[in-house]
Amino acid sequence: MVAPKPERIVAALKQAANDIIMPRFRKLADTDVRSKGGNGNNLVTIADEECERLLSRILTDEIPGSHVVGEEAVASNPRSIESLGREDWIWIIDPIDGTANFVAGTSIFCAMVALLHRGETVMAWIHRPVDGDTLMSEKGAGAVLLDFAERTRSVKVPPLDSDDLSTMVAAIYNKDIAALKGKFARVSRSGCAGNDYWTATEGHLQAFAFRRLQPWDHAPGDLIFREAGGCVRMLSGARYEPSKPNQVGILGAQSEGVWRKIAGMARIAVAAV
Repeated sequence: MVAPKPERIVAALKQAANDIIMPRFRKLADTDVRSKGGNGNNLVTIADEECERLLSRILTDEIPGSHVVGEEAVASNPRSIESLGREDWIWIIDPIDGTANFVAGTSIFCAMVALLHRGETVMAWIHRPVDGDTLMSEKGAGAVLLDFAERTRSVKVPPLDSDDLSTMVAAIYNKDIAALKGKFARVSRSGCAGNDYWTATEGHLQAFAFRRLQPWDHAPGDLIFREAGGCVRMLSGARYEPSKPNQVGILGAQSEGVWRKIAGMARIAVAAV
């Protein structure tokens, strides 16, 4: 089976963004938004649901016999996530990552897709509907930015001048290692994992730590960041595997050395919890 052409998936993401997401940005009615449960902050909109349905149809046509694991489909039927460990080809979809931002009228949100083959992420895309740019990668081929004007350039995580954490910006969403926040110059939380992976890939964010690891939040960014030269692993040092359930605790940094430094401190913090 031949992998899809990356630009065809970009076209699908742009179609979803232009036809479904952006026409509703800052124009959502009260009836267009609801809570998926929990503390009431886990929101879903009509745009999330319509976008996921559109992408699911297009992507499964790209690889006949492939399956989809989408955030909203799993919310409706939690057992659907079990196909991650059973099927050869799986599309993972996050139709709008940063839904709370989207609902609030804040422009920090994105649409994400990852393609898994036998449990391993082999292709990934993060699309920003507001500016029309897309970050994408293929296993072993690096990371590429395709801008709204269809211009492409390779993307590399820039080198660090120092491993001094007090000069760095970090995104820390892991409550178990909240004690590390004071070690950094600034802690920034955008409320959008795709944005954090993107920002780290560009070098504006030097480290990030997440606790909850839903595959639609992390499979795309994990591959893109690693292919751009960043270091991202579980706190144990193991590679993140999106097909494994109930994983907790991922850490990313601009370099291997900084990752090891933060990971050592994080393990001590977790042990103290």
